[in-house]
Amino acid sequence: MSKKKGLSPLIATILLIVFTIGIATIIISWMNTYTKDATLDANTNTQSMLDCTNTNIDIDKVYILSENSVKVIARNTGHKTLMLKEAFVWDVNGTRCNLNITEEILGKSESIELVNDSCLTTFTTGCPEFGMATVSTTCSMTSKVVELSNIVCNV
Repeated sequence: MSKKKGLSPLIATILLIVFTIGIATIIISWMNTYTKDATLDANTNTQSMLDCTNTNIDIDKVYILSENSVKVIARNTGHKTLMLKEAFVWDVNGTRCNLNITEEILGKSESIELVNDSCLTTFTTGCPEFGMATVSTTCSMTSKVVELSNIVCNV
C-alpha cells in the first residue's frame, strides 16, 4: 500500500486566497497607474485646447515682389499670443515656396512679414501662377488666401 501525500484542504485554501490577493494587488496597482496617466494626459490636452481658444490668424496681403520673391503679411486677430508653425505660397501646379519665419511668437494684434527671395515657383506678369498662401500655427489653425484680390503682383 502506497501512502501519497498531498496538500491538506486548509493549506490549499490558504494558498488559493494568497494567490488571489496577490493577483488583485497587481491589477489594482496597474489600474491606479493607468488612471493617473490617463487623467494627466486629459488635463494636458484640455489645457492645450483652452490655450488655443480665442486665437485666430489672418493673411492681410500677399506680395509677389519679383519672379521668385514673395512676401506675406500675417496678423494675429485673436486675443492670445500665437506660435507660428509654417507658411507657404503655392503655385497652381502645386509647387510650394517655404516662407521664412523669423519670429515664431506673434502677440495679439501683431503682424509679421514672411518672406522668401528664392522661391522655386516662377511668377509672370499678372501672377496667373499664384495658387494660394497659407500660414499655420501650433493651435492647428491655418489661414488661407486663394483670391487674387488679396495679391499685389509687382512682376
